[in-house]
Amino acid sequence: MRASHLAVSLVVAGAVCSCGYYPPSVYDSGDIRAVPHSQPSLRVRGLGDDDIHSLSAVTGLEYLDFGSGWKSVDAKITDKGLAVLGSLALPHLSYINLSRNDNITDDGVEALVSIASLRNLLLADCPGVTDRALLALASHPGLEGLCLDGNACVTDEGLGYLSTSESLTGLSLTGCSNVTESGVLLLARMKSLQSLRLESCPNIDHGAVMRIRSAMPEVRIAHADGIWSLDGLRACLEEPEELGESAETTHTPPEPR
Repeated sequence: MRASHLAVSLVVAGAVCSCGYYPPSVYDSGDIRAVPHSQPSLRVRGLGDDDIHSLSAVTGLEYLDFGSGWKSVDAKITDKGLAVLGSLALPHLSYINLSRNDNITDDGVEALVSIASLRNLLLADCPGVTDRALLALASHPGLEGLCLDGNACVTDEGLGYLSTSESLTGLSLTGCSNVTESGVLLLARMKSLQSLRLESCPNIDHGAVMRIRSAMPEVRIAHADGIWSLDGLRACLEEPEELGESAETTHTPPEPR
């Protein structure tokens, strides 16, 4: 997914590929063997740890979606599977959605740092993800988009780690109940950050948003009270043509005032 679509990657959990249809779903190694080697995207919510190694045959993979289908299928992958995924030779894999997964922890996320091609990572509603994972992700030289929506174990300490990233351009903290103004202000150190989502953060009020805007005047900021900077509404929510109306979203975006 290109950087121009970064903000949408932080909103959309079930992406549609560029040709306008949803990627095929695979549930085991047999399903993967039936997929063309050049297939760019797969939905893999039901794929378990023991079958992750089979993905190495799909050398054209760019996008793996472990998040879509969460209403009907429990996530199967655990840290063990993520360790395998991090070791595979998938040179084009740039986008991984692991949202709504109770099985993964910091150990699994750390294994993904070895994927040099990774550009966008969605970790919304993953209760096992804490600040330690952010320390590892901050060291990834190419990570551009990161979604941490709804993660109560993400705190100001983790934002301090992320502030050292030299590549991150988009960050979503929607619904993160334990981040505060002090932690968000640490992100002002970042030269690469372009967009930031802070909807439904109980510790970030109107006054905090105003102070954050002052500290980061070039960053597009979205917040539940309707305050936006630098045309943030259009930049953060405008959907590219390839996204269909039925795409699943991690959180409903606020209406502009």
